[in-house]
Amino acid sequence: GNEKRFFEFISKLNDKDKIALITHTDLDGVGAAKIVNEVVKTDFLRFIDYAEINDSLLKELKQNKINKLIITDISITEPGFVKKAEKFADILMIDHHLFQEDFNTEKTIFLNPGSEYCATYICYYLFSKAQDLEKYDWLVACASLSDYMTEKNKPLMESVYKKYGDPSPVDPTSTEHTLFNDLKNDLDSAIVYWKTKGNLKKVLDEIGEKFADIGTLRENAKEVENEIKTTIEKFKEEKEEINGRYFWLFEPKFRIGSKLNNLISKLKPNKTHILVRPHGDKYVLSARRQDKEENMVELLKKLLSGLGGANSGGHIPAAGGHFLKKDLEKVKERLKSL
Repeated sequence: GNEKRFFEFISKLNDKDKIALITHTDLDGVGAAKIVNEVVKTDFLRFIDYAEINDSLLKELKQNKINKLIITDISITEPGFVKKAEKFADILMIDHHLFQEDFNTEKTIFLNPGSEYCATYICYYLFSKAQDLEKYDWLVACASLSDYMTEKNKPLMESVYKKYGDPSPVDPTSTEHTLFNDLKNDLDSAIVYWKTKGNLKKVLDEIGEKFADIGTLRENAKEVENEIKTTIEKFKEEKEEINGRYFWLFEPKFRIGSKLNNLISKLKPNKTHILVRPHGDKYVLSARRQDKEENMVELLKKLLSGLGGANSGGHIPAAGGHFLKKDLEKVKERLKSL
């Protein structure tokens, strides 16, 4: 039923509409935006972290006279946000996070086939029915790798690897230098670079239609890669062990918390890794557990429950969140007892 509503939404869009696209600040969010933008000409584009789903974003959408809102790859935990947005816009939400509720209403179309597919793939699947998007199949493969979502779309992944001549097996946990791993890593790192500089639109613009055409993003990626290498060494020296889990507070030059934790946690897949970095009056934390023996979503929920200004979300092996700086000791104390 929802696919039918999706097509109605897309086919009714016209020049009078003011269309906003809101997406996440990682490769899956960027990939989804590239696909959507190819089919729908958006007037307002915003890359945001989960924490920025708030009233000031609503205000900005209103000021820009937005009447159609497309949201991709954003884990919305504030049910009030959607209700408020419905007052001035029709909404199309495409996502794959674990949701507490079904957002489908008269005004909102909510497409979420579950957390087995990444958002870029879901957008590719849906929007391909409106327009041929095969030229971006390599970008879909990179986003799927980056988000560890390659099981359910294995046939697509394997055919894309074959098409571009990558003989290696499809494995998002692999650290080998393969054609697709290197391309995905360059994109991931370039996103970190431009996220730090507050200009993710640059990444969107540099991604071309031809395979692996990512313009100047490769140079940006190198700079971030070097920073990551030195930071991993620092982690090894400075980390604390709290109740069998690794905990590390650090100040990176780039916003590498999540990527860094992916790499570090692969070194010891049977350990929970919690990396914490300052951001304004908050600490942002990234939690990883590669063998999935501990649920990161549940862990962060318990760590941050009841703390003012705190929030978290994600998947079983990888989750993120933030809390106010003043609560650091409280969070560490809780970690001791969990």
